[in-house]
Amino acid sequence: MVQLVFVHGVATRTTPKYKVEVENRNQLFTQVAFKDRPLDIRCPMWGDEVPAPAWGGAAFPKLGRDNVASFSLQGLTPGAKTGGAAGMSVASIAATNPAAAIDTVFAELVDAADREGRALTQDDIAQFQAVSMKLKGGGFSPALKASGTDSAFVKALRTEAGVAKSYGLLDPLKAAAVAVADRGRNLLADGVVALARDGINPLVGRFLGDIFVYLKDGDLRQRIRAAIRPALLDAHAKRGQGEGLVLIGHSLGGVILYDMLTSDRELDLPKDAVDLLVTVGSQPGFFEELKLFEDDDLKLVAPTKVGGPEAVKSWLNVYDPVDFFGFRAQPIFEKATDLTFNSVTGLLDAHTTYFKRPQFHARLQAHLDELKIA
Repeated sequence: MVQLVFVHGVATRTTPKYKVEVENRNQLFTQVAFKDRPLDIRCPMWGDEVPAPAWGGAAFPKLGRDNVASFSLQGLTPGAKTGGAAGMSVASIAATNPAAAIDTVFAELVDAADREGRALTQDDIAQFQAVSMKLKGGGFSPALKASGTDSAFVKALRTEAGVAKSYGLLDPLKAAAVAVADRGRNLLADGVVALARDGINPLVGRFLGDIFVYLKDGDLRQRIRAAIRPALLDAHAKRGQGEGLVLIGHSLGGVILYDMLTSDRELDLPKDAVDLLVTVGSQPGFFEELKLFEDDDLKLVAPTKVGGPEAVKSWLNVYDPVDFFGFRAQPIFEKATDLTFNSVTGLLDAHTTYFKRPQFHARLQAHLDELKIA
């Protein structure tokens, strides 16, 4: 049985919505990425250790909606149009990148379930699985690229992946495609800058807040590590002979995993104890460049690379070029291999939808096969 420990990223707290997200993510790991591999998943929660903003996030500006006098002599026009999102449809994405269009539809399908607080259906998972296997096996024909309309795209996707049409009152795939197009139209109607600013500010604020909290040495950092440590040690202790141990860290979770794995005072795992470390939309490379890790060698700089955690046998670092919070690791660490793909989801979604994309699960499964992790 493969032991998997997933360490979440920034701005994550225990809520009913997050519990649903965890259940849906675990279903996709179990039935898609780790398909045919018995799997035991641990998801330690460290975010609850971080204090809430004392003023409830009142410092985050909201463009056009703050009751604040203008510094400009000519004033500001709330919600001014800035253009740029016309033609945002699944078919238009597929015309240049069919795999990204597939990711966009399925990320929206999973997002819808998370927003509505419901588990993914077996039909949802079966479709996700079929598309991931098709991507892993070499991809789709040019028919997807030339589909022309969202409806034609969904039909061609089903045909090639061997997915049966939904005969319920609502077709989840078509609903997801419609939602993507609606989101593009809403960007134009509401003002791209206003939406982006209002959405990004809290995300950046929570991102920086969690990082500042972790970087501040003391009791809080130790409590964060203490929330993760038992899951790591238990997973290592319970792996059987010849069974795999996989660690996945999203965003700051990848940084914390790296920091704990390289600290002399934390885990004390034997060499190559971890078959695969996967950092996703994460920042270990950036932190290493700034020498922010606890046990960094300040004299070790380019062109020499850092060896990386001795306890890790193989390391994948996954990032989306659109993701502001995803950084490269391969140029800095000997053990790291960078893996990138463009989701075409936009700034807000790029950091949060990695685990909702068929491409991610297809590539992860292929890597598990290559490493013979069972």
